[in-house]
Amino acid sequence: MPETGVSFRYFLPAPALRGMITSYYTLEVDGPLEELLFPEWANIRLLLEGQWTQSFGDGRVITHKAPAALMSGVISRTARVSAPPGRLVASGSYPPAGRSSPRCRPATTPTTSPPSRSSWATPPGSC
Repeated sequence: MPETGVSFRYFLPAPALRGMITSYYTLEVDGPLEELLFPEWANIRLLLEGQWTQSFGDGRVITHKAPAALMSGVISRTARVSAPPGRLVASGSYPPAGRSSPRCRPATTPTTSPPSRSSWATPPGSC
């Protein structure tokens, strides 16, 4: 089976949004993809080409076909994602105030890497 080419690129949000938005990212896939989606905060994904299928441990399977705007809330368990060739752009968000306070997070330094997952769960008042 030939390898699938995948391009996953991250971008930092504007400084004023960094307490609310984790990152912007693009995903381009040139062949079939199957991957695990680990627990994460809420996301907005704009499916530009292809389709996106999520399979959950309880047996639910959800498939979306482009063009589509997808919003997902916090997921606490790993899900399986599969997709044919396609493209999407997305953004991740930090949890709402009260679960984690953006005021307590240190400023983010520009980087090509996404924010570390440990920084997403900073308890209020821990800064």
